[in-house]
Amino acid sequence: MAFSSGLASFESGLCNEQRPCVLSHVFSAQTDTFRGTRKGKALCMKTNMKGETPLHVAAIHGDMDHVVNLIEVLSHPVNVVDGAGWFPLHEAAFHDLIELAFYLLDRGARLDDPGCPLDASTSLFEAVHNGSLTTALMLVRRRANLWPRSRVLHWMC
Repeated sequence: MAFSSGLASFESGLCNEQRPCVLSHVFSAQTDTFRGTRKGKALCMKTNMKGETPLHVAAIHGDMDHVVNLIEVLSHPVNVVDGAGWFPLHEAAFHDLIELAFYLLDRGARLDDPGCPLDASTSLFEAVHNGSLTTALMLVRRRANLWPRSRVLHWMC
């Protein structure tokens, strides 16, 4: 499997000491772990200026080999948000990458999580919004919620 040069920059994010990572507060109350271990080292998430992790970038570009390597080899968490509150599943749904969306769901991606608490933008909404109908139909078959409500809107009604 040939991986893009982004892997080299990602591997430079491996820390020698066990210290908390940049966005570890996101995963404090959930079962997901933010740090994976690889040869006794902590996997620290390096993000770009948009807050996207390497998994987000690989999902945006549709690089399935890189996504598999990040999750399987480097233990990258599947449910990590970027600066806009999107998960990698949001990116796969928005860009109509159905195989990538299948893979992320099979690895534990949360289907109906809107990411940003102020927004009801689930992955199904993003797929429909961008016209990615094949991915939207797959998400509906996987029992995506057709009527999501944001917490703020629910409180106001």
